[in-house]
Amino acid sequence: MNSTESVESKFKLHVSFAEADIEFVDTVLAALGQLNRFDLSVTPGGEDDAKVWVRDAGGLIEAADAIVYVLSPTSVALPTIAYEAERAIALSKRMIPIICQPLRKAEVPAALSGLRPLRMETEQLLNGNLQAMLRLLARDA
Repeated sequence: MNSTESVESKFKLHVSFAEADIEFVDTVLAALGQLNRFDLSVTPGGEDDAKVWVRDAGGLIEAADAIVYVLSPTSVALPTIAYEAERAIALSKRMIPIICQPLRKAEVPAALSGLRPLRMETEQLLNGNLQAMLRLLARDA
């Protein structure tokens, strides 16, 4: 098997998040990357051109086998998270929301509100529920 075949056979996992949550996302990506079972992609950030962003993010959602949504008060307020979740539903993608900060009264986008998120607001919850997320993904991978 050549290297191209092994990459193509990896489970494609997309991570959708707000730039404000990058430290948490880096921790999750590092843990997932160590497993060498996932082809990881992340939401493009800093796009000034909305059409380019929609094309790029939409393509990543379409290519993914599953999408992890990192929820925080900042991310749930962004239209990008709602767009990606709505696109994932339209494509019948597996969606796994994870909470990295207490949401308090922040409103989760409608497309994600019916899903049970994994709580990862503390180091203890992160460690335990990261393993739970990996078990969920292992069923699909």
